[in-house]
Amino acid sequence: MMNFWIKNLTNTFNFKLKYHLFNQIPRVDDFKWILGPPPSFKLWVRFWSQNIKRGHLDYKSISKNSTLINLNQLLYNDITTLKDRVLTEDSGAIKIRYNREYENEFLKETNIEQNPIESMQIRLVTEIEAQNVCSKIIYGDLSAVSSLKEIFKLIQKTIATARSHGLSMNSIKMVEINHIHPTLELIAMDDYKFKYIFSSLSKRDIEVAQILKSSVERHPLLIKAIIPSGINYNYVFR
Repeated sequence: MMNFWIKNLTNTFNFKLKYHLFNQIPRVDDFKWILGPPPSFKLWVRFWSQNIKRGHLDYKSISKNSTLINLNQLLYNDITTLKDRVLTEDSGAIKIRYNREYENEFLKETNIEQNPIESMQIRLVTEIEAQNVCSKIIYGDLSAVSSLKEIFKLIQKTIATARSHGLSMNSIKMVEINHIHPTLELIAMDDYKFKYIFSSLSKRDIEVAQILKSSVERHPLLIKAIIPSGINYNYVFR
C-alpha cells in the first residue's frame, strides 16, 4: 500500500513539473522569425524544456521583442567558417563540422522534427565508404539510452557484423558513437544585441566515450553530437 501511494505521489509530482515547465515555454509564433521558417512545434518545446531543466534558459531568457534566426547549414556560412573551428575544452578540443550524407540520413530516418528524442547509432568507418557498417538505431537519452555495458555490447556486435561480412579489423579506421541532440541552435537579436544558443557535446557525452575507448583499443573512437540545424560536434579519442 505504501508503494502505491509513493508511486502516485511521484506521478503527480512529475506531471506538475512537466506542466510547470510547459507553462514557461513561449509560443513559437510570439516571435518574429527571419532568414528561414520557424521550427516545428515539437522541436521548439523540446528545446525549451531541456534548456529550462538544465538551467541554461528561463522564460525571460529571450525577450518576446527579439527577432529569432533558426540556424541551418546555409546560415552558418554567414556566421563563421566552420572548417577547423574548435571549441576548447579542459580535456582537449571539440571540432565542428557540417552534416554530410550520413548525418542527414540519420536525421531523416529518426524523423527528428516530429519525433525530437535522442537516438544513438554505432558506425564503423572503413577504408571504403560503401563498406561502412552501422548498428541498429537506439532511441533515448545517451546517458539513459543504455548502460555502458550495453553500449559496449553494441560496439562489439557491430564489429562482429563487419567481420562476418569479410571485413578485417585492419580495414576499420574509426569507431563512431553517433547521437542526435534533438534541439535548436538560435540567434536572438534584441536592440542590436545578439544572443547565441548552441548545443555542443556535453561533459557526460565525452565521459561516456572516454570510458568506452578501452573497448576499442586498436581504433580511434569518435563521439559525435548531430544537430538538426546542419552541423555536428565531435571529439576523437586516439
